[in-house]
Amino acid sequence: MQRLLAARDETAQRRAAPPRVTVWLSCYNHAPYLRRAVDSILAQTFQDYVVYAVDDCSQDDSWPILQEYAQRLPGRFLPFRHRRNRGGSHMEDLLEQLPGEYIAIAHSDDAWAPRKLEKQVEYLDAHPDTGACFTAVQFIDDSGLPLAAQEVAYEPFLPEHHSPAGWLRRLTLQGNCLCHPSALVRKRLYRLPGALARGLYSLPDYHRWLVLAAQGQGMAVLPEPLTYFRLHADGSNMSADTPAVRRRIAGEDLLAAQALFDLEDTALLRRAFPEAEPWLPRRGPVGEDGRTFALAKALLALECPAGFRAEAARRLYGLLNRPAAAAWLQRRFGYDDLAFQEDLVRADLFGTGCRQQLAEQLAAAQAGLAQQAARAAAAEQALQAVLQSRCWRATAPLRAAASRLRRPRGR
Repeated sequence: MQRLLAARDETAQRRAAPPRVTVWLSCYNHAPYLRRAVDSILAQTFQDYVVYAVDDCSQDDSWPILQEYAQRLPGRFLPFRHRRNRGGSHMEDLLEQLPGEYIAIAHSDDAWAPRKLEKQVEYLDAHPDTGACFTAVQFIDDSGLPLAAQEVAYEPFLPEHHSPAGWLRRLTLQGNCLCHPSALVRKRLYRLPGALARGLYSLPDYHRWLVLAAQGQGMAVLPEPLTYFRLHADGSNMSADTPAVRRRIAGEDLLAAQALFDLEDTALLRRAFPEAEPWLPRRGPVGEDGRTFALAKALLALECPAGFRAEAARRLYGLLNRPAAAAWLQRRFGYDDLAFQEDLVRADLFGTGCRQQLAEQLAAAQAGLAQQAARAAAAEQALQAVLQSRCWRATAPLRAAASRLRRPRGR
């Protein structure tokens, strides 16, 4: 009897405990794909989760579909709808009420393999020093069929293994390589400053991974393709390579770079960016101004996005315009206004030198084409002069006879 009562108590406690995972499902105008996305969540072998489905004021049947699932799964499938389109799901509005220790990201046009959550939860449980777990990706087309690698002009999201310093350098120099709808992240990390930054549309996840790396958080990518990432033929993916997205990303890089300057661990800075070493003392503590100066100098020397180098220049400008910091830079490094101007010229933040070089190359190519056209016109003029000459006309019968003689004879 005591054993039976104990088993009942354990079952009741399990039922009363909050789910370990919150699945954050963002939804916008993906009614044709939404059922597969939701069904792939419901089919997970790991079932200790609740779904928060946030619709960004879809204009198709997405909201009725979400309401249908909510009626079938009361208390476990919770739909929310924005009153107006906000360009994102805005987790910051509901973060504090999300239950559990992990948050899984899902998108309404993608899908998961059945064991995705199971494998990720197992990994994070076994690696308490890892803050986020991702998976490899299988790209699919609009009809849900797998796409071969040669058909995908997109970041492949292949498994990579780095230390926090390695991730920080990799993300800074080469951009995002972590698939957002594959992520399982410890909930507490979303409370880090900047983890849920407003105003980013194309790079909110990239900015978040930079924040985690700058805070020394480990990140892992499981090698199995447990996430199905849909690539739309019409280029409607939020991160599709279109002119509008490229322009937006160029601006958002400047904002994402701010995450690097929140880095407080000097040892992490040294490991991630050894280019900063000449500007760091060999011993003793390094203050915020020291880290800012060393990191800014390193970024200006690296082949990182223009937005990162622009933020580095802005930080140096800020130091020079604080009298105490400017005096320290002059005393410690001999760094002053002239040195800053030299940095700006070398960094060529907005590619002025490249544009000038391209302009010169274009002018040279145009001049070459003009010369070729002039030579072709002169040759055509000479040819016409020959064809109109009296000698050419007089020898026409001889050329005709020679042509007949060259013809092959029949048997």
